[in-house]
Amino acid sequence: MSSPQQLTAGFHVLVNPMASNPVCGACKFVAMLPGSGQTVCKRFPPAAAAYAVPPGAGASVWPPVGLDDWCGEFQPAPVAAKKP
Repeated sequence: MSSPQQLTAGFHVLVNPMASNPVCGACKFVAMLPGSGQTVCKRFPPAAAAYAVPPGAGASVWPPVGLDDWCGEFQPAPVAAKKP
């Protein structure tokens, strides 16, 4: 395997070495909701919820995902570059 850096359009981009394991925990679209500890996928805009509290208020949600879940939309999360 090559270095975790790829040359893209003249720029070096750090690539997550976990990319060979395409799970939600290594995907750039996964996010943790503050205060809840729940992980969600933000690949697409939130979808209308099947329920709303209070009724009629309208609500939208991102789909919850587990860190070991996977789908066909995986893109590796970039690794933060360390400052020298």
